[in-house]
Amino acid sequence: MAAEARRIAEKIEWCYTPEHGAWLTMAGLEFSAMQRQCLNRRFADIATLEEECPAWVAAPNHAHLTIKWQFSNAAARLSLHRRYPQLCDKS
Repeated sequence: MAAEARRIAEKIEWCYTPEHGAWLTMAGLEFSAMQRQCLNRRFADIATLEEECPAWVAAPNHAHLTIKWQFSNAAARLSLHRRYPQLCDKS
């Protein structure tokens, strides 16, 4: 049983998920960029697609690109006070 569990666990690709921040937004940004820059054309076959996608992903990973968030929590609360009034009323 332990050997089977180890075999299954070795198939899992573990990915870093930020402890803080909107990781789902970050993933959405990546998919959007991939759509615009890589997947915005037809591919002749699946083999070409399987070559292109990893090559596209490698470039930003190699460059260690980061996301510059526009809002701090305080700035977001000031800017979005009409949408989330209960946050402003508690302070």
